[in-house]
Amino acid sequence: MKIITTHSFRGGTGKTNITANLSYALAITGKRVAVVDADATHPSLHITFGLGENPLSPTFAEFLLQRCKKEDIIHDISEQYGLKNSLFLIPSKLDDTVIHELYGINQDSFHIGNILNGLKEIGEDNKIDYLLIDTKPDLDERALLYFMASQAVLVITRPDETDIRGTKELLKRISGIPQRHIHIIPNMVPARYLKERVETFRKEFAGFDSKRVKISEPILYSQVLQQEHSPKVDQLFIRRYPQDDYSQSIFHLATTILKLYPSV
Repeated sequence: MKIITTHSFRGGTGKTNITANLSYALAITGKRVAVVDADATHPSLHITFGLGENPLSPTFAEFLLQRCKKEDIIHDISEQYGLKNSLFLIPSKLDDTVIHELYGINQDSFHIGNILNGLKEIGEDNKIDYLLIDTKPDLDERALLYFMASQAVLVITRPDETDIRGTKELLKRISGIPQRHIHIIPNMVPARYLKERVETFRKEFAGFDSKRVKISEPILYSQVLQQEHSPKVDQLFIRRYPQDDYSQSIFHLATTILKLYPSV
């Protein structure tokens, strides 16, 4: 099983949307894909997948608090997407009590290694090929340890000065993680500025180890996505608009991941 973590220096970069749509793009190739909502403070993967405003239960947060068994938190959502046993969600939920407990856990009784082992066991038990972990923006101890357990980290950033500067600071903090590949993914880049933006990103991140920090093909801007993104949508954008520039960019990213990190 390959573990891919998606991260961003701040919220609002489109990280969760990319994670969800990428999972579908991988699943339709015949791979078994599970997505973990590891952002307990702003969980939204269940909304992005069109499952309504209330997450499926039990959730990842409840697993972290040892309130349920690990095998109970993985939910098969394949049928909604015309698939069979190939797309799974491990949701989280926004609950003030849960969050207070979760972030107030005594470190002596709470070990991130137990979480990672639990996720790996879930993956093995369900024969998962790709486990995608959608983290909380910014950086904390949990995010760092998710990175260490991953074969690759996808860092999503918008093509603006604030995001680029923040992403560079983020990279300084995580680039020392051994043997992990980091892919910088510029998101929502207008097609007419594609070459210009790619060149900008290459110059901005030229100071980092090019063997480990890669500038990926940008995810193209979609006016349709900006207009139609809504909690009431019951399907992922990529399934409703597979020919849209944004969707085609996600399919290309999936192809790259399959090539660089084969599951077999």
